[in-house]
Amino acid sequence: MSSGSHTVITAKAIASLPPVDGAPESEPLVRGSSGWRNVRVYGVLIGLIIIWEILGRSGLFEPIILPSFSEVLQAIYTSAMHGDLFLAIGWSCYRVFMGFGLGMLLAVPLGVAIGWSRVCEDLFDPVIEILRPIPPLAWIPLSIIWLGVGFKSVLFITTLGSFFPILVATISGVRNVDKRMIEFARTLGASTSQILLKVVIPAAMPQTFVGMRIAVGFSWMVVVAAEMISVKYGLGWLIWKARFSFDTATVMAGMGIIGLLSVIMTKAMGYLESVLFSWKKGIVKG
Repeated sequence: MSSGSHTVITAKAIASLPPVDGAPESEPLVRGSSGWRNVRVYGVLIGLIIIWEILGRSGLFEPIILPSFSEVLQAIYTSAMHGDLFLAIGWSCYRVFMGFGLGMLLAVPLGVAIGWSRVCEDLFDPVIEILRPIPPLAWIPLSIIWLGVGFKSVLFITTLGSFFPILVATISGVRNVDKRMIEFARTLGASTSQILLKVVIPAAMPQTFVGMRIAVGFSWMVVVAAEMISVKYGLGWLIWKARFSFDTATVMAGMGIIGLLSVIMTKAMGYLESVLFSWKKGIVKG
């Protein structure tokens, strides 16, 4: 683009253009009233909790097998009063944030490079395709040998857990950018670097956020497993410690809190995505 041009070429600007004549406009899916949807969702959860409480108090199962929901709540309260619960939550969240953040910082630039450049694809794709199917938990023994027992090994495992979902999503996002957006930017005189930075990367980021939401769940899975083996403190360590005393209520309490924290982080990522990329809804896909 010439330096004297005042036209700003961005994916957001292109998305705001009116649709081409004859191109179908996207229509929102009819999902029903949000109020009724909430009733269904919370109704199912409440129903499951009631069934759980009834089964736990019925005497059909020993408390070591299936404690009641109220007993799990009591375990949460007791652990919170002793301070163990908040310490465990704090350590686990810190490790997840650090591993997720490091995985994102590594995966996004590499994903953009592989998705955009055939040379980078040829260089990195074979190695990635070999390493990607290996479960992050399989790296735990090697991480302990390399980094010892402690925070470094857990950070390594958590980073691996978040790295590949974000990487794959970013590559897919870059490769699936609407070609009409790129051609339109070229007709306005945008250079290759401008197209990459102002059109391709912004247009690919919503897909990257999909990978990030998946990576959040993976991060929680691997950090809990790593905490059971490599470190003291954390929700994984809390669950593992309760297992030795056959404290099933505390084990289930830790599991429930892990699920709740993962849901909260995933919902937060979804909300952030809707705020940052609301313009994406204006792009008409062919």
